[in-house]
Amino acid sequence: MAHAVETFILYGAFIIVGLAAGSLGPSIPGFARLTGETISRIGMLFIFFRCGYVTGSLSGGRVIDRFKGGAVMGLVLLFIALMLFLLSFSANLYMLFAFVLFLGLGLGVGEVGGQRGIIRLHGMNVGPYMSGLHLSYCIGAIISPLVIAASLHANISLGAAFRLLAGLAALMGFVTLRLPHSAQASYEEEPVVRGSPLLIFFFATVILFAGGAESCFSGWIYSYALHTGLAGESLSGVLTAVFWGAMTCGRIAGIYLIRRLGSRRLLFIACTGIVFSMGALVLFPPSLAGLWISTILAGLFQASIMPATFTLAGERRLVSGFVAGIFVAASSSGGMVFPPLAGYLMQSSGLSSFPLLTCAIQILIFFAFLGVLRLTGKK
Repeated sequence: MAHAVETFILYGAFIIVGLAAGSLGPSIPGFARLTGETISRIGMLFIFFRCGYVTGSLSGGRVIDRFKGGAVMGLVLLFIALMLFLLSFSANLYMLFAFVLFLGLGLGVGEVGGQRGIIRLHGMNVGPYMSGLHLSYCIGAIISPLVIAASLHANISLGAAFRLLAGLAALMGFVTLRLPHSAQASYEEEPVVRGSPLLIFFFATVILFAGGAESCFSGWIYSYALHTGLAGESLSGVLTAVFWGAMTCGRIAGIYLIRRLGSRRLLFIACTGIVFSMGALVLFPPSLAGLWISTILAGLFQASIMPATFTLAGERRLVSGFVAGIFVAASSSGGMVFPPLAGYLMQSSGLSSFPLLTCAIQILIFFAFLGVLRLTGKK
């Protein structure tokens, strides 16, 4: 299969992106203990993380396009490894915010590089490969909470867990430095953008709310389960991993479904299903069984929203380096706004605000998708 080596190296790089991004949510209680701060103040790290992510996203597309893809992606992964290593020594709030900011910067460049690289390699047939790329992100996001939960269960420090994650990132960084030159997307090969600014706006809006919903749920489900008394520390960590595991299953299924149904139909099913799964969390009384069911359903339906949206935009030839940066920045902005908002509401209005907010975000995803559907619908 053409470009098989390049594809699998990009998948490995995206595993590290998911691993680093997925490590923050389960670490919030641990960082609170290490720094002596409240969970509400620690929750502000998402703002710094996403500020870095947005900055890296907007600048990363042009950098990836102009320079050799493997070298840039490899150096980015080594930078991510360094930030994870430094996070293991964060003893106060300001150090924590600084390292998280630079971690987000590296992840933003890495995500844009992965998205552009996979579209560059596979063109109009990118659908299944895009789902595989996002599946790789989920694999990484499953690994990190399990590592952190296992370290807590074994009375190993949070810092040691982060140093282990840093080692994995560094190893993949050295592998990615050898990414073949054919994975480079040159500036002259930039795809022609065909679509109105309004269409780009609606795509970006879907991605904005999808990124916010994914970050909000994965970032706070641990603390929600823990502080409602529905689960202890270890089980809450497992619950976070189950969410990413359900997303993994959903993205595995999405590799087949996007071939069978097409990106537009799959996106409609996902946007509809996620509203119902989150609505159940709001309508029924809190219970561990209900939380497990909603978490699994949320992961399964949420799985296809982001890759199907990028695929549909790629099929419309919208994803230039600049537009890819806008889309990833939109996803990062959602992750910057909604998790801190959830932390504030949980602190001020009670834990019941968490399912209400997540359900509201999913409804907004659905209405933004209707705008995409209207502008891309066939006659």
